[in-house]
Amino acid sequence: MFEHVGSRIGPLGVFLDLMTLLSRRFGPDLNRDTVGNVLKAGFRIRREENVYLDIVKIIEAVKDRY
Repeated sequence: MFEHVGSRIGPLGVFLDLMTLLSRRFGPDLNRDTVGNVLKAGFRIRREENVYLDIVKIIEAVKDRY
């Protein structure tokens, strides 16, 4: 998955939080916790790679069979 996520870099994270107030009216949140949501959905992260700072990521996840 190629995903735009929230940032943990101080000013950038605050900026994305503020921009999310506007972006919610037209589209998705800019400060999503996609890695956390993938884990909550029961997937296991195989690879997480930052493509641009910490706001654009490649996430490879699998759901283990039981």
